[in-house]
Amino acid sequence: DFIALKDITKIIRQFKPDIVHTHTAKAGLIGRISANICKTKAIFHTYHGHVFQNYFSRPKEKLIITTERLLARKTDCLIAVSQKLSDELTEKFRIAPKQKFTTIELGLPLEPFLNLPPRGELRAKFNIPYDAILIGTLGRLVPIKNHSRLLDAFALLVRQLSNASNAKDIRLIIAGTGPLMPQLKHKVQKLKLTEKVFFSGLIDNLPQFYSDIDIAILTSDNEGTPVMLIEAQAAGKYIIAPDVGGISDIVHPNAGTVIRPNQASQYAKILTEVINNWNKYKNIPEQIRQQTVERFSADRLANEIENLYQRFTDATDATKRQ
Repeated sequence: DFIALKDITKIIRQFKPDIVHTHTAKAGLIGRISANICKTKAIFHTYHGHVFQNYFSRPKEKLIITTERLLARKTDCLIAVSQKLSDELTEKFRIAPKQKFTTIELGLPLEPFLNLPPRGELRAKFNIPYDAILIGTLGRLVPIKNHSRLLDAFALLVRQLSNASNAKDIRLIIAGTGPLMPQLKHKVQKLKLTEKVFFSGLIDNLPQFYSDIDIAILTSDNEGTPVMLIEAQAAGKYIIAPDVGGISDIVHPNAGTVIRPNQASQYAKILTEVINNWNKYKNIPEQIRQQTVERFSADRLANEIENLYQRFTDATDATKRQ
């Protein structure tokens, strides 16, 4: 970290930017310290989430929050990727006053998710029947994502649906890599779900992934604005996700269910309801998909960031003229 601080400070001194804009916790720490050392005209920081809860021990969380509050005083503008995240940062963690925050949502190239490829390629790879209801999740296999909760919920779901007279064929695919892969695979074996749960590793073709799944699910302990849910909504997939971070700001009430409380039994309950009434939930209105693509467009993000930069540079120039 010290070497990184030294190198970044050197780069800023050579480049002499009018604005330094940092993202994520570690880059935000080192980048903003460097920018202050170099007396950069304007410093911005974007919170895509936070590490103030459920990541570290309580003493370490307190240290991180105190550090963030100090850094916020030396930052000209703080950006949150959702209104709910902004509220949490200002009200719950008191990082900075509300007037120092602005909300700018993510921008992504979502057009490919409006025209998905034919279903089947991913299913064929794992020998998943074409007409099975496939639940999918995508993300790092790390503790904060709590895939263990997902497996518990899926095990409950399998037990509940197996007793139904018209039992449906359901499968689960977990996409992504991470340190918990061996532990999660062991849990699948322990739960006797090896014929129903599949680990795909990294996904190269995201539109194909969303084409093949029917339900998109997250069971995280904490989130910012999960890209997976934005992509899934644009792709027209029903969403089931916890009420953490900015998730409730994303999920349209006609396109998914936000889980409260964040427990395996609650996921199993909602999944059972959705699957038993699949004809009611499987078709997400085209209007919602289009609205998602427009709301989270890359062009919109670029324009909002550019306008924000312009306001600050204009204000700086006006101050100089005075």
